[in-house]
Amino acid sequence: STLFPYTTLFRSLLVDVRTPDEYRTGHKEGALNIPADEVEQRAPQLLPDKNAVILLYCRTGKRADKALETLRKMGYSHVENLHRFEM
Repeated sequence: STLFPYTTLFRSLLVDVRTPDEYRTGHKEGALNIPADEVEQRAPQLLPDKNAVILLYCRTGKRADKALETLRKMGYSHVENLHRFEM
C-alpha cells in the first residue's frame, strides 16, 4: 500500500489495537485504545469519520492487520497498518 502524504499525518488518528493491559504498560502519545477484537463494535462511536486517516499498531502487526480488514469491510477508506510500531 502507499504511504499517505506527510501533510495528512496531523489529521490522522493513531489507534493501538492491543489489549487494555498492554496499552497501560505504554503506548504512543495520543493513541486511542481499541482492542482488535472490539473494533467492529466500538469503531462507529469512537471513529465516526470513515474518511479519516486511521493508523493502526500493535506489537507485531498481526492484530492491526485484523483490525484493518474489519475497518475496510465497514467502509473506512484510509486505514494503514504501522506494523511493529516501537514504543
